[in-house]
Amino acid sequence: MSGWIKIYREITRHWIWDNPSYFKAWISILLTVNHDDNKVLINGEIIECKRGQSLYSLEGWVKVFGKGWTKQKVRTFFNLLKSDAMINTEGLRKTTRLTVCNYDKYQNMQHADNTDSTRTQHGLNTDSTPNKNDKKDKNEKNEKSLELRETKFISEVYQNEIYPKEMLQKFISYWTEKNKSKTKMRFELEKTFEISRRLTTWASRDKNYNKLKKDNDGYDFTDQFVREVTRDL
Repeated sequence: MSGWIKIYREITRHWIWDNPSYFKAWISILLTVNHDDNKVLINGEIIECKRGQSLYSLEGWVKVFGKGWTKQKVRTFFNLLKSDAMINTEGLRKTTRLTVCNYDKYQNMQHADNTDSTRTQHGLNTDSTPNKNDKKDKNEKNEKSLELRETKFISEVYQNEIYPKEMLQKFISYWTEKNKSKTKMRFELEKTFEISRRLTTWASRDKNYNKLKKDNDGYDFTDQFVREVTRDL
């Protein structure tokens, strides 16, 4: 079983990126659908579920997406995805079949298989070529691992919906900056990193966020919250 999905940077220009709740739900869909063909037993009936598909009721997707989701919100979200040719849905008697369009774009193992077979074939011919291919393969795996960690970090940051999207984007841009060797992000170089506490500190220093809070509430609750948190440290 593959433990990763591919997320291209172009998603930052996609409409789904602008809605943290929708973005998190979309990532959940990609992580939930089957990575290979399968058959599922539902209420005594065997139903085929192919690669890139899932068999969940609307209530099931409400549970997958988590807090703040309702059946109506799921319907609205799915209609948006279908209008943009991102998914298809098929109502079955006992469930709903969801299909991610162009699923291979997010998890295509062909390239990885070709890399392994090429390395094996070349190993029969020379002693030096395998070392080069091993290094290339290692670099590719590191890149995939880095992208996965970055995607996970972004998803976790966007769960903090109490903060403005612009502030979260700046926070992400700063803490996901890569080191010189492109193997780690800035937040991974910290001894400890708790997103909620870091966001609290970031918000306390963000002039636009504090101005917005003062304009809306007439009081800077962020500073008060920071004082309460740090008082117990």
